[in-house]
Amino acid sequence: MWTQFLSLLDFTGFPSPASNQRRKAIDMKSKINIKSLVIGALLGVAIVLSVGAATDARTVWEYKIVVGKVLSGGSEDPLEVAINKAVSERWEFVSANHSVERYGFAVMRREKR
Repeated sequence: MWTQFLSLLDFTGFPSPASNQRRKAIDMKSKINIKSLVIGALLGVAIVLSVGAATDARTVWEYKIVVGKVLSGGSEDPLEVAINKAVSERWEFVSANHSVERYGFAVMRREKR
């Protein structure tokens, strides 16, 4: 800080006209930096508020479990058929797993009406 101040002084210890121009340039740069900082902060606040407003509406889901045979054979419908039937009724597939060796289940969901 002292070196900046001393560079603005001439050999007599008083500010010279050239040093006044340098000081004005430094002041202008700091004003520009402050303006940029304020504009950036306002832009950041606007983005945060707009994202917060967009995510305020929550989707409510209803869930359904469909069960079917994983291995072929037998008279029961395979899991694949149960999943396809649920999808045709506007259910969305979420996950599937097997509960025991030959049978499995799938989790379905759809937007609540």
